[in-house]
Amino acid sequence: TVRYRVIGVCVLMAFILYLDRVCLGEIVKLEMFLADFSVDAMGDVIDRDALRAKIGDTLAAFFWTYASFQIPAGWASDRFGARKMLTFYIVVWSLMTIVTGLAASLAGLLFARLALGMAQAGAYPTSGGVIRRWFRTENRSIASGWVSMGGRIGGAVAPVLTVFAANQIGSWRIVVGIYGVVGLAIAVAYYWIVRNRPSEHPAVNEAEANWIGSPADDHRSEVRDILPMLWACCLSRTLWLNSTVQFATNVGWAFLITWLPTYLIDRGVSELNGGLLLTIILGVGIPAQLIGGWIGDWCVIRYGLRWGRVLPVAIASMIAGLAYIACVGFDE
Repeated sequence: TVRYRVIGVCVLMAFILYLDRVCLGEIVKLEMFLADFSVDAMGDVIDRDALRAKIGDTLAAFFWTYASFQIPAGWASDRFGARKMLTFYIVVWSLMTIVTGLAASLAGLLFARLALGMAQAGAYPTSGGVIRRWFRTENRSIASGWVSMGGRIGGAVAPVLTVFAANQIGSWRIVVGIYGVVGLAIAVAYYWIVRNRPSEHPAVNEAEANWIGSPADDHRSEVRDILPMLWACCLSRTLWLNSTVQFATNVGWAFLITWLPTYLIDRGVSELNGGLLLTIILGVGIPAQLIGGWIGDWCVIRYGLRWGRVLPVAIASMIAGLAYIACVGFDE
């Protein structure tokens, strides 16, 4: 049952991943945060609208580095091993979360968010590689669902937990510092539990090794593989379509975890109620991660690998798109 421990610590990784990612979207609407950054380096008071524009740039900065480093971070994990690299990624983004709480200016906050995006870029590509090596094809969707659920729980509790903790402690800086320390603890747990392959884990017995089997392709990436790999990616219709789905999904997702709290505040919703509402919105997706994973595996068994993967994504994307269109018709 070692594979269950591996997935368990991957769930914790995804939880702290989203907690650290989403918390700033809540923090930037707090008066205690705005007060800390309402004066520039010259001692002049910054206009509130101008301050929000700068904060928006800071929040967006995360996604630029997060997107840009997906491929390099994924390649590094293939090259040097998931155990070592994902531990490194967790440590770096946890330290950057702590640095976020120490930032004395928007420039320092921008640096922390850029570095946070770089480190978090490797999380899901690396955990995907771990799942491929630790689970059979017909069980990988549900395993991925568990990891995604961990992230959704982190994203769902971040709004209300962050606002509540900041108001109780009286400092948003201490809150993000605590998040960073928790992340460092999870990094230690990840390195202790996970191995790159089941064959490298001393606790994996023969029965579990036989159940998992051997990955069809366990090639260790070399530097000479980079250009051929990039060229193959550019020519892959499947990868382009998959990337399009991810782009469309994350356009809406980015708004939910960054600007929705401020959007609600501007419309008269209190800080705590706004955080609670966002928690409910994000919380709806938690059980759907496991349900979607189960459906994905069932479809693979029922319809084969290609249609078993395509149908759940296509149907879910259509439902989500119709839901966004429906939101246009609501004023409140």
